[in-house]
Amino acid sequence: MNFSAEFGFALACGFGGLLVCLILTPRIRAIALRRGLLDRATQFHGHHAIAVPRIGGVALMAAFLLAWAGISLVAPRLGLPLGDHPTAILLTCAAMFALGFRDDLRPLRAKTKLLAQIGIALAAYLLGLRIGHWTNFFTLSTQPLGWLDLPVTVFWLVGATNLINLVDGLDGLAAGVVFILMVLLAILSGASGNFFLLCLCVGMAGALFGFLFFNFPPAKIFMGDGGAYFLGLLVAEVATVNANKGTVAMALMVPFFALGLPIIDTSFSILRRFLVGLPIFRADRRHIHHRLSAMGFSQRHAVLLLYALCVLFSLLAAGVFVGKGRWLPILIAAFMLVVLASARAFGYVHNWYRLGHLLSTAVLRRRHTKYALSLARLLMTEAERSASLEDLQEHFGMMLCKLEFQSATLRLGSKEWKWARPGAPEHVAPQRQFVQDLGVPENSRLFLMADAERWDPDTLRLLAELAAEAWVNASARFVAARDAATKSLPR
Repeated sequence: MNFSAEFGFALACGFGGLLVCLILTPRIRAIALRRGLLDRATQFHGHHAIAVPRIGGVALMAAFLLAWAGISLVAPRLGLPLGDHPTAILLTCAAMFALGFRDDLRPLRAKTKLLAQIGIALAAYLLGLRIGHWTNFFTLSTQPLGWLDLPVTVFWLVGATNLINLVDGLDGLAAGVVFILMVLLAILSGASGNFFLLCLCVGMAGALFGFLFFNFPPAKIFMGDGGAYFLGLLVAEVATVNANKGTVAMALMVPFFALGLPIIDTSFSILRRFLVGLPIFRADRRHIHHRLSAMGFSQRHAVLLLYALCVLFSLLAAGVFVGKGRWLPILIAAFMLVVLASARAFGYVHNWYRLGHLLSTAVLRRRHTKYALSLARLLMTEAERSASLEDLQEHFGMMLCKLEFQSATLRLGSKEWKWARPGAPEHVAPQRQFVQDLGVPENSRLFLMADAERWDPDTLRLLAELAAEAWVNASARFVAARDAATKSLPR
């Protein structure tokens, strides 16, 4: 089979993936709407005022299965090898999709998902998908990893899986980032002579392009954890297979650079949550896309800006590949400059001198966070026991009092609830106001006033966000408990 025929078949795979998603996605969306498989609009960290179907990953998985089957049938007939570990890629990607899809249907605990991901990564290792060597970036010599190949492989596969899931917080962002990655990995696979992975990556690039017709802002459907987990593992496994080809020594560095956007976001998220005492896997409103929204960017403009950043990182990745590692020190320096510039531009660090203050007050801030999370859990319990919304608001006022806020105004659509700290003097110390957008109902906000002299702004901002999230979750629990009680009444 000549090069033009291989290229033509790869393009056919891409066109097939495009058609699969264009045909299946609206049908899957209709099924999700009928069965209530939606991302609820009441979620505090969401961007939508309406509920959106969350099982779009089914269309992407279908495109993957059809591409895998088609390539497996065509390649042997043309006398071409399937490459390394096609069955392992199929089984582990299917298992990872099943895990995420189960979470889409009924949420799983974070620890349960992590243990399952590690189990799937171990299965991939046992099936031969492993990183067996490392490259010395100074001498460009390759050395065996020895017994470290197991933990390194598992860390890489699980880490990449969760990177894609973590970046899936803005309409079209994860699909667009993985589309760019698939194009890059297709080039890498073609250069390494792996016809199977070349066609598979082109097929998935076509599928993702088709999916973006329904996922680009404003999204009509989300890929969900099923799609994000599956795509993250596929990216990691394609890179791993290419890394084991002797002709591509820098294969793992290429997706590492190209994944610069989620790596930056995840690294800062882990550091931020550690400093304030939040669980590492807990959602918040401090990701890059949240910060862009807070800076006034629309969802479309934010996602296009992040696409451009991903393309920039992909160009750095291409430099790693073209230079065969010779330019690596320069590219690493450029990567770090982009990281530092992003940290400043996206507001992760407003003032580098203030970073020392954040580190020095981390222990105290973690204590305040732990207390606020305990109060939030108590409010969730009270939500199930409250006889009316007024009762729940009274309990919420007690939470605000314990967090030492001075006053609050809760606007829920056309309704308004005001609270003031019991016994507070009319004239108090200078106040600092924090406004939290609650999302649903539309234009719902929580206005909180606190003593500016007693608390530092960063701690107040964190406590205000935790209080707002506690109210949204508790009110949703109250509505769910009331609906359940109504359904249980005899008719």
